[in-house]
Amino acid sequence: MNSCQLEKIIKNAVFLRGERYQFLLEAQAAGTQDNNYMKQKMSFNHRLSRAGICLTLLLAGGCTQLPQSQQSLRFSTANAPAATKLQNTQRDICKITTAKISNSKPPTVRSSPEVKPNNIVGNLNNGTLVSVKSEKNGWFEITSPVKGWVSKSLTQSDCNEKIKYVSFPANRTATTISSRFIGTGSHKYLLKATKGKTMTVTVEKGPLPFVFAPSDRNQQKDLTGGGAYNNKKSWSGKLAETGEYILQLESNRSGYDYKFVVQVK
Repeated sequence: MNSCQLEKIIKNAVFLRGERYQFLLEAQAAGTQDNNYMKQKMSFNHRLSRAGICLTLLLAGGCTQLPQSQQSLRFSTANAPAATKLQNTQRDICKITTAKISNSKPPTVRSSPEVKPNNIVGNLNNGTLVSVKSEKNGWFEITSPVKGWVSKSLTQSDCNEKIKYVSFPANRTATTISSRFIGTGSHKYLLKATKGKTMTVTVEKGPLPFVFAPSDRNQQKDLTGGGAYNNKKSWSGKLAETGEYILQLESNRSGYDYKFVVQVK
């Protein structure tokens, strides 16, 4: 076995580890626990196991030793596929589950994501909220109030479920965060801060976000004392921990726009 074959096996093993990690991370973030997920997980494990066995045999002397000039492989983790770098990469998450019809002419709902004279299954009034199952080629697949496909261009939509990592601009101690809800949802903003610093959150539009400490990963104790329920527009507090703080907003069916400034100094 030559050096190119050995290098290919090592790259394949590293790639499979990265591919498996990427899949597990995305499945966990989406809360996926169905049979399809389990089958894919078993497939990843099997492929990774085979690559590991092959590599073990090679290292145990099961192949011809490489020439001295080729023993230093040209492969390193810096050149590995992008999937292997996810363990050190923050990933934002955005999932659309609701959209609002936004067109003065009632759009048609179609049985497939395309305009054809014989695939119309219904019409929707302007302002109607629709439940989104998936998106394809500029179309939303909806499940209510009628099943079918509607053009995304005829709707308003935004992330219903969001996780976003926040950082301050260079040489700044504050940043402004703004977005909106179309229908129900939950938005989480993750911000790294240091123990002993003071965090201040000031609302310009919408409710005060809930604030949770790094150790409170299940969001059991809001540091603002339920300020959102009391219509408070600001909160300030000295941080007791170093780590990733969660600033979270929730929405009911009606949705809303929001904007607030978070400062840490």
